Amino acid sequence: MRVSSADLRLDRLWVVYPGTRRYALDERIECVPLGSIHELAA
Repeated sequence: MRVSSADLRLDRLWVVYPGTRRYALDERIECVPLGSIHELAA
């Protein structure tokens, strides 16, 4: 994910998963529960 993020010059990367907790993997990589995906549009 870090390599892809750098290659694509992304400011942020979200990993959407079917869990319930939102947490950071890195400064710019975050895991987001599927039920909270609407918060990313804000």
